[in-house]
Amino acid sequence: MIEFEAVTKVFGSIRAVDQVSFQVRRGELCVLIGPSGCGKTTTLRMVNRLVEPTAGRVLVRGVDVMRLDPVHLRREIGYVIQQVGLFPHMTVEENITVVLRLLEWDARRRRARAEELLELVGLPPDFLSRYPRQLSGGQQQRVGVARALAADPDIILMDEPFGAVDPIIRRQLQLELKRIQAAVRKTILFVTHDLSEAFLLGDHIVVMNEGRIVQDGTPQDLLLRPANEFVARFIAESRALGILRVRKVSEVMDPALTKPSVADCKFWVRSEDSLFDAIRRLGSQLAGVLCGLEERTVAVLDESGSVVGCTTFEELVRAVSEAFATSGVPEVIL
Repeated sequence: MIEFEAVTKVFGSIRAVDQVSFQVRRGELCVLIGPSGCGKTTTLRMVNRLVEPTAGRVLVRGVDVMRLDPVHLRREIGYVIQQVGLFPHMTVEENITVVLRLLEWDARRRRARAEELLELVGLPPDFLSRYPRQLSGGQQQRVGVARALAADPDIILMDEPFGAVDPIIRRQLQLELKRIQAAVRKTILFVTHDLSEAFLLGDHIVVMNEGRIVQDGTPQDLLLRPANEFVARFIAESRALGILRVRKVSEVMDPALTKPSVADCKFWVRSEDSLFDAIRRLGSQLAGVLCGLEERTVAVLDESGSVVGCTTFEELVRAVSEAFATSGVPEVIL
């Protein structure tokens, strides 16, 4: 859906982006991450021609963006920025449907679409008549996401969209975006400087430094196989926790062990639980059990609640320890 071919952007004597090449596949959420000034926002803005490349090509749906009318291009691509950019003199409904008016949708159709999108982003329909000043920062960000989705674009650009809200609201918005993406499967290019956000949301992560790509891969690739010392240092603080989030219980269970009946499962986890979620789930089941845990069988259930395998507390603890050993981060951060 989006392809960069040896793209370079020069501002005066500054080479902001240098020979960048990568692809974003249809329905994928790709995260651009790196230290401040690494060129990630400049890279994102070349997709909708807010910035134009000095050299190389940016392809959208297989067409060089420099061959497309920029106004038409921008109307076909959703765009969400950190400060939201809602029009203060317009109601929420008017903000959401601003592109739909340009596309000459009639009023009834615009209203129906605005109501549908408010529900999708988790806001009540009576918000349609409110003004941005009457909304919290998190609510404004949700309206910004709704506006980006209004014309049902297949591509959405998100430039640090949750960077201006407090950590609790930020987490809520991240989970909301994850839920929305699971439902609508847009192609999203997402810029952030937050590693935990990248690992939570990204199907594909591109790490940049000094205008160049230093690693391009899945969250698992970055966590388990950092390309060089820069990547290893950059993700060190989040790496151990990230490994716990991407490794599944199914990787450490033994389907050959004797399976207890569901009724006998005092301790259980799901096969698709991450190690992080499995430890949290077991923590709620301990109920004062303080000894002999390493000998306890932990049943592994599938989505229907059937036992598909077993593991032990000892094996789960070993997997957690391996995650920290691989990362080089002291276990005390848990």
